[in-house]
Amino acid sequence: RSGTAAEEDEEAIGHADIATRNNYIGRAVLNIPVAGNAALRLSGSYSQAPENHYNRFDDTDLRIRGKSVRGRFLWEPISDISFNLIADYSKFSQKGGTPWTVYHSTPGSRLTTRLAGCGVTVSEDNQEGCIDGGNYQTNQSYGFSGQADFTLGRHTLTAISAYRAFESKAYASDVDSVPINRLNVNESPTKIRNFSQ
Repeated sequence: RSGTAAEEDEEAIGHADIATRNNYIGRAVLNIPVAGNAALRLSGSYSQAPENHYNRFDDTDLRIRGKSVRGRFLWEPISDISFNLIADYSKFSQKGGTPWTVYHSTPGSRLTTRLAGCGVTVSEDNQEGCIDGGNYQTNQSYGFSGQADFTLGRHTLTAISAYRAFESKAYASDVDSVPINRLNVNESPTKIRNFSQ
């Protein structure tokens, strides 16, 4: 939202969606005037995508969940100077079921035969799979940033500092589509850090 901190009004917003297959979304926003020249804005969300991609091997559905939170603090000590401080965090997890399902496969092939032996019928509307290596991955990102604006006559000097981090880990992954230990992965971490000025 644009405008000075003094123009920020106290406000609370909430939203929720609930659908079939355990699909739901919830969001909330809170604006808090701290003083005549300072304001705080908090927002957060929690969601779960529709459950699908059923795994016949372990009797689970693919479940994708996400949660995030963000805070912003605006302070204008004098009319020519303003500070914006922002922090955010989000995490997404994918657990159970299969990462994908097989829509087409040559009749009589090893893939078709192994899937059929597990009870999976290959077709264009197939939402079932059969993997033995599991499916559990998480991704999280977070960061902090600060922006300072200084008005110098007709010009504005802006300084922005930011730190970002991303972490991903696959606790269990199986991408061979069948119950054999061919492409199973137990753990595969990734970490990225960035700083900018």
